[in-house]
Amino acid sequence: MKQILMAALACYCAAAMAGDDTLYWFKNETACGPAKVTIRSHCLKTYREGAARQRNNGCPAQEVLIAQPGKKPVKQDLLKFEPLDDDFHMAESMQCLPVSGRHYLVFNLSTGGSCDTCAVSGVMSLDGRWRNYGERWMATSKAEQQAIERAAKGLRDLPEYEILNVVPDDERGRK
Repeated sequence: MKQILMAALACYCAAAMAGDDTLYWFKNETACGPAKVTIRSHCLKTYREGAARQRNNGCPAQEVLIAQPGKKPVKQDLLKFEPLDDDFHMAESMQCLPVSGRHYLVFNLSTGGSCDTCAVSGVMSLDGRWRNYGERWMATSKAEQQAIERAAKGLRDLPEYEILNVVPDDERGRK
């Protein structure tokens, strides 16, 4: 919770300096295997009319909602492992990785910079549990780790879903 508050404070300060301190909820929807995946981001409106690539940044909160037929939807914080400073990673794209009859979400997160640590990836199973974040594996058997790593070698051949944060999420409203 402290992480989210610090990140929100950093974004509010940046927005205040820019003259707009309002954050909006945006949604990004796609599918992965049997699941409907919705990424919700609480962002500043930073895109400009006429820009070649529309994207909203400055998102101090991002979450994923995974809905599968016959199962209770699960929600997970995409910024759960981010530091308290203002150089936190934000999910910019996602890929659906099929592994031995299961599916995983591979998130590409970035600070927007070009340093060695400015980009990380994270792997989440469709039950909403993080399997990997950056270089760290979490509660994942060695066999599952190896299967994910083998399958991940083919990520370049899989479609990548950009998380642009430009579709308003009317269900979340304005905060």
